[in-house]
Amino acid sequence: MDERKNRLEEYQFNDEFEDMMKDVNLSLIDSEKKLVNTININFKDKLPPIIFFCYAPRSGSTLLSQILARTNHFSYISNFTARFWEAPVTALTIEKKLGIRNISQHDSNYKSNYGLTKFVSDPHEFGFFWNKLLTSTENHYIDLKKIDQQKLIFLRDQINAMRSIYQKPFFIKNGITSYNTSFVKKLFPDAKFVFMKRELPCIVQSILTARNDFYGDSKIWWSLKPKNFNDIVNRSNNEIEEIIYQIKSIYDEIENGFSHQYGNVFKLNYENLCENTETTLTDLYSFVGVEEEISQTFLDKIYLKKPNRNNKTKRFKEISQSINNILIKNI
Repeated sequence: MDERKNRLEEYQFNDEFEDMMKDVNLSLIDSEKKLVNTININFKDKLPPIIFFCYAPRSGSTLLSQILARTNHFSYISNFTARFWEAPVTALTIEKKLGIRNISQHDSNYKSNYGLTKFVSDPHEFGFFWNKLLTSTENHYIDLKKIDQQKLIFLRDQINAMRSIYQKPFFIKNGITSYNTSFVKKLFPDAKFVFMKRELPCIVQSILTARNDFYGDSKIWWSLKPKNFNDIVNRSNNEIEEIIYQIKSIYDEIENGFSHQYGNVFKLNYENLCENTETTLTDLYSFVGVEEEISQTFLDKIYLKKPNRNNKTKRFKEISQSINNILIKNI
């Protein structure tokens, strides 16, 4: 399932650095377990809310995570902590002690590169950590029946310890947890979900661009693979259809996991975030239960471009027609 070998040079991983960090992580496992146990004993009755972002790729989830991170009202996995995927509680503890979160707090640059953010304190998807839970090499669906229970218990304890470090609402933005909402619900019954959507033709167009940027070929699959991945590949006539089915399958799985949970789901639209930022953030704060107010000074620093829908291009019209054809087939 690893397409990394096909990536163009700009998006290649640094294998030498990864190998070094693997050794560092392995050396921290025992001390991490002790720290997790200590923190959970001291804070088991003081857990802040935990929020999981749910989204299809290229829906604006990174932008939202950057904004929330810089309010200083939330906790999350930073680029620093993500380097310690076997010892994130240890890393968060060090990060807090060193004041690393203050580095990007006052910056108004919300640029990112396909989920990769600029500052050491910016949010990270924490892929190495969540990839350990995958139960198939063919897709990103987590089958609870195939995971050792002791592993799940420690994962829950580890996440709860992370929630405790800053004593602020803790958000997780990762494609695997986004897709596996049923798994998340069982592990964290108190979880809240932010379900982020974007206009479908814009997502399709953006994923096509990502395929070309990463691989130089729009026919190579990019990002999350639903559990019906093989069926999608077999039934699609071209890459546009493939991406449309990819997004639809992701949304279907997310919403299936939301059954009887809609009081714990906040629906957010990317276009509204860009065009009505203050209202969207205020509503999100109310949903999470954040009592602090968003300062006007902070809001004045947020400048988000209006969504570029490119609805006059030939490619955009082709995408829109393919979406209509697939929707008609599935009625």
